[in-house]
Amino acid sequence: MRGQRHAFIAVAVTAVISACPDPVTRCQTDEECVARVGGPAYCDSETRVCVCLPDGTDGGDAGQDGGTDAGFDAGLDAGVDGGDAGPQGCGDAGPCSAGQHCVGERCVCDYSSCPTGCCQGDRCITAPTESACGAGGAQCQTCPAGQTCDAGACTGCNATSCSTGCCSGSTCVNPPTRVQCGIAGQTCSVCDGLRADRCDNGQCRCGPGAPCMGNAFCADQTCKTSWDVKQSMGTARAYHAAVTLADGRILVVGGVPSSGFNWSASAEIFNPASGSWTAAPSTTSVHTQPTATLLNDGRVLVVGGSGASLYNPATNTWSPTGPMRHPRYGHTSTLLNDGSVLVAGGYGTGYVAEAERFDPATASWSAAGSLSTPRETHTATLLSNGRVLVAGGISSMTYHSTTEIYDPTANLWSPAAALTFARSAHAAVRLPDGKVLVTGGQHRGTTGTIQALDKTELYDPMDGSRGSWAMVGSMAVARNGPTLDVLPDGTALVVGGLYSGGAWSTAEVFDPATRSWKTTRELSTGRAGHATALTAGKVYVIGGGVQPAASWNALSSVEAY
Repeated sequence: MRGQRHAFIAVAVTAVISACPDPVTRCQTDEECVARVGGPAYCDSETRVCVCLPDGTDGGDAGQDGGTDAGFDAGLDAGVDGGDAGPQGCGDAGPCSAGQHCVGERCVCDYSSCPTGCCQGDRCITAPTESACGAGGAQCQTCPAGQTCDAGACTGCNATSCSTGCCSGSTCVNPPTRVQCGIAGQTCSVCDGLRADRCDNGQCRCGPGAPCMGNAFCADQTCKTSWDVKQSMGTARAYHAAVTLADGRILVVGGVPSSGFNWSASAEIFNPASGSWTAAPSTTSVHTQPTATLLNDGRVLVVGGSGASLYNPATNTWSPTGPMRHPRYGHTSTLLNDGSVLVAGGYGTGYVAEAERFDPATASWSAAGSLSTPRETHTATLLSNGRVLVAGGISSMTYHSTTEIYDPTANLWSPAAALTFARSAHAAVRLPDGKVLVTGGQHRGTTGTIQALDKTELYDPMDGSRGSWAMVGSMAVARNGPTLDVLPDGTALVVGGLYSGGAWSTAEVFDPATRSWKTTRELSTGRAGHATALTAGKVYVIGGGVQPAASWNALSSVEAY
């Protein structure tokens, strides 16, 4: 009954009530309203808000003065409901806005006046947004970051609502973290396993301080487990030469095709930017087991077989050099600090001991002393002091452990410390600290059989007058004729090589800090007699093949690390 709502009678019976601190308060009972406002009030059964009787509820007071509940109720109905009557006005507030109605001369918002929106104070938000979301006259709320307001409820996470974070269920994680990493509303993921332990702009990245896990490697700040397969060459070839040009393109020249040992004069150029190959003019002569050296002026010197050729990228033409003193193959070519090129060892009419030096200015050759031991399939490495270390090799079926150093200033050779293991067809690079890493190759084992080597040695040129060699961690497998390149981070990558059953598809990385190897991602196919070139931070492995009984199964494919 109406009379049951008027508990305020026990608190105040004055004819005019003016002390009403909060005319609109959510309620369930009249007693709540009396307690909350501290004055005469009742709980409206329809709106469920506390209604305080301000000055002017004369009808209610008249009913009370009449001495009966019925009179009071009638007066109350006249006084309170009179405030709601019509849109003409609501006390001093004037006409109520859409989504409001008049309660006790005040425009208020509740579920009866704002059924499809939410109330922000006394104002009805008829079109809820993420900053004011709700329905059924409930109080508006601000949606958590990344959520949308759908039918008056905060929900969901997508690219629109979470444009700079990632979604973990319906929650937007912004900013992303290593544990919850992603972008544009993608599902958050954890940067671990094969990905690097760093979330950079919403993407799992690798690099300094964020290494890849397991056998994954870092390429373009992304951890990968497989090599990137590139467009194949126009010609399949093995035992060819490859060199990075000054503009970052890669020149490939010569090699053995898929059948027989007919050496090729063809050349082609790979453009890393477009990922495509284009044919280049053939060399001026066929070069057997060629080497290719980038000169300081941007031209390329190719040596092998009957002589040498010069390639000019600016004109895309070849020209012969002056005649070599000793044409050869199985040699090494090393660019010296003065811009000349040292060619040492190899096989011509026999094993060659005499070295010679190419002058790019005159395109001519001059004598450069002689090795104490003639050899082929050795290595030659430019040291930090400008000298050249020649190590290992073979002659007359004898594998050599001897090493020699060439002094370009004196134009003389001198002996250096011997390798621990005699070897040929090995690989060598100078590490950033100046030491020389030598690994793989083949040697004659204790039983007299020729075997591939997994042994690795490190040469320190600063240790004594001849330097010294130290054994370091062995590779996981023995490799004959692998390639070895220094990566941008200072580690060294060894790839492929022969073993008794064919060619390896595996690769390993040497860490100078730990002096040990770690197996990295595997090539799509085994390779030996391949060539490598480093450009734009990537190592390109080009061609190669496996030697069956009578001919080469050469490859035209290319993969990048």
